[in-house]
Amino acid sequence: MYDFMDHFLSSVKTVFELRDFKIAGKLDMQKSFYFAKELGLPIYFKFRWGKLGPFSNELSYALSVITNKGFISYNGNYEYEEKNFRHVKYLELNKNVNKFFNELNDYAEKNSVDEIFFIETLASMHFLHKYSNIPSKEGVISKLGELKTDRVSMLSPYYDSSWKLLQKHGMVYS
Repeated sequence: MYDFMDHFLSSVKTVFELRDFKIAGKLDMQKSFYFAKELGLPIYFKFRWGKLGPFSNELSYALSVITNKGFISYNGNYEYEEKNFRHVKYLELNKNVNKFFNELNDYAEKNSVDEIFFIETLASMHFLHKYSNIPSKEGVISKLGELKTDRVSMLSPYYDSSWKLLQKHGMVYS
């Protein structure tokens, strides 16, 4: 019988693969799951606006459960324990998911960007555009400035590149 925990472990294994088995902390994990869901993977968690953008309390709890059970470890970064996942299957991916995450990973690596701020900017811009019905890049940036006044200086270098990546993948439309 395939239950919630089996599905969750499959989604964790898949997200680790999508991020080249490098997930730099809780923010990175949350945003990676957010994009996996937005790109069509069957992720059962609901995301709401949080202090750092899209956030799921349920995902946070589920991650703490599997961390406590030793499936993954957390010491500032998440570590994948291969031996615990050898019998866990990957979720079936569509080409859009792979393409998006490959470009996200490649962009961050080639441009020596801070991956945490980059993925936070990407996810925050996408969430505000889609779920707050803010149609323009300028409107999204303005709203981010209101919501994240203390983080603007860290996120603003990524506004243009984030919007372009989201546009390229049909995730924003103006």
